[in-house]
Amino acid sequence: MTSALTRTWPALAAAGAGLIFIALGAGAITGTDSPAYLWVIGVLMVLFGVAALGWAARALMTSRLTAPRVVASAALASLALLLAGLTLDPARMSIIPITVAGALTVVVGAYAAATVRRTREPTLNPTAKRAQVVSAVGVFAGVITVAALVTPALAATEAGQLAPDHSAHSEIFDFSESGHAGH
Repeated sequence: MTSALTRTWPALAAAGAGLIFIALGAGAITGTDSPAYLWVIGVLMVLFGVAALGWAARALMTSRLTAPRVVASAALASLALLLAGLTLDPARMSIIPITVAGALTVVVGAYAAATVRRTREPTLNPTAKRAQVVSAVGVFAGVITVAALVTPALAATEAGQLAPDHSAHSEIFDFSESGHAGH
């Protein structure tokens, strides 16, 4: 039985990996000089990212892992996709987000594989079911860990590197001496 403290971590890892996949895919798709094969990899990365976010949301709402064989297979396929992206275009697919997304994907895949290996879970009594309720401490620790890994990884993607600096944004409202908003 998974500890209530760590039960949410695979879902949080999937959410972090999903965000990175979407950022990597967006960078591959939007490049003006992207070859067709990189565009295909980018689309697949976006799809894997969206699927990972959907699975993460579903996993956080339930107490059991759904479709563990599919999740384990998808984790392996997404690792292959990361490797293909890095191999085919190392300039656009930075090693930092690839590594972080890969590590988070391994967490999800290992959890799914461990779930598949379990032959039979014992029936839980109501007291044990209550013990599986998500611990606020576990969620907080997981969120902090994923955020600490994903934030710099997103910044290292092409989308993150091309994003304007926060100080470079134009002001939306320019209040003149007359007190009226201008352009």
